[in-house]
Amino acid sequence: AFRLRSGAPVVEGSEVEVRISDAELEGARYEALVLAAGRGDGLYRVRYSCLHASAHADETLKEWVQPAAEDELRPPPPPPPDGFHARLSPGDKLELLFEGGWWPVVLTSRPPPPPAAAASSAPPPPPPPKRGLGVESAIDPARFAGLTTSAPPVRLRPAWVWEGRAGGGSGGWTFETQADGCVKLDKAGRPHQPVYQPIKHATGALPAADTSRDSEPAEAAPAAHAAKAEPLAAENGEHASPSAVMAKVEVECEPESSDEAGAEEEGAGGAEGGDSMDSQ
Repeated sequence: AFRLRSGAPVVEGSEVEVRISDAELEGARYEALVLAAGRGDGLYRVRYSCLHASAHADETLKEWVQPAAEDELRPPPPPPPDGFHARLSPGDKLELLFEGGWWPVVLTSRPPPPPAAAASSAPPPPPPPKRGLGVESAIDPARFAGLTTSAPPVRLRPAWVWEGRAGGGSGGWTFETQADGCVKLDKAGRPHQPVYQPIKHATGALPAADTSRDSEPAEAAPAAHAAKAEPLAAENGEHASPSAVMAKVEVECEPESSDEAGAEEEGAGGAEGGDSMDSQ
């Protein structure tokens, strides 16, 4: 598989994110590999990385998708810029990594700042336990009660908006915060607001892999969608832990961190004499 450059067409072997429209997974984005593309009817055959057909299925789901807009099947977005989480305010729109997918949420609370150190000879009190950022579903907190949680920053990213291939070399990636308004990346992956640092490794690519054994004939008729998951629900009237939407999701399904991806890309770049390929 290879990372899809933001301005490039979707082809077989592209890594993409698919936005799910089914009611039980509404708005969530899941990474997938394109198995078949280029049909005249706009259908794409994809295999999800971490989305299973049911809680008891061992293999990840394959299905035909027909995006109504470019943003419904898009390249994976870049990582958050440095300093992003420190500038968030309650009400900011985010995406939460939850059971293998990125779900739309709203920030509801931040942990309080640490107390100022008092001038005293007494030993300092023990630090308070670490707390995450409070979030809830941006679509329906009651229907998706499992998304009401406290999450560490590593599981939260901007609510990236992709302007499509017309957005230029960067693909037109933007996000909004109350503190900084609309933040847009330039072609080099640099946010135009000086409060943020440039996003490292915003360009590059992973080598292509042979997916012929997984590909199916493009003329095959789309099969009916398999039952993807059970709806999220609260138990006993409380914000309980989420139901087994994706019980089979393992730790390795978590998208690799930007630091790890960057290290791999740097290594590949050095081995090939500095040549790099475009990515997201």
